Amino acid sequence: MPAMAGAGRGAYLYLGLTLTCFLAILCIFVVDGYLGVYDTLYITYEEHEQAIEFESQQYVKEEGTYFAGEIVAGSSALYRYRIDNRTFSPREGRLTASLWKAGNKLTDLANKEIKIGGFESTVVEWTISSDKLRDIDAATEEFINYTVKINFDGKERRIVFAYRTRGIMLPKPVVPGM
Repeated sequence: MPAMAGAGRGAYLYLGLTLTCFLAILCIFVVDGYLGVYDTLYITYEEHEQAIEFESQQYVKEEGTYFAGEIVAGSSALYRYRIDNRTFSPREGRLTASLWKAGNKLTDLANKEIKIGGFESTVVEWTISSDKLRDIDAATEEFINYTVKINFDGKERRIVFAYRTRGIMLPKPVVPGM
């Protein structure tokens, strides 16, 4: 019997080491998936909010360009750019956002010096209204694409949105028997 008792302790030792290694590997995956600097753009237009998480592959179309909705003439869109610093060291730099059409810069939307402490976040907001969307020939073009370029911490984000010069007119419902 004493030989069996010693073998049982060794089995528990190996089981304990195996569980410890498994938990260590699990912790590595959790920490690796959480740590980093993440940015998210929230676009609110016509009572609809769209969130673009840049590190996910949800909206990427080609070469780092994201496509995000449309603005109708006479309306505006609110942009909120959130940066989450999930690291121990602070991040700082200049955040710039600008509006582009066909490779030409139209206007600056945001230009701000930002400092984010470890495990903190910050939000920068700006609005794009119809008066910022110029050089439009409403008689010839119904949809025009614009690009918002956001630069921070060595990354450039490009978001393409459509500007619709005319609203969609829905037909009146037809009531049977009238």
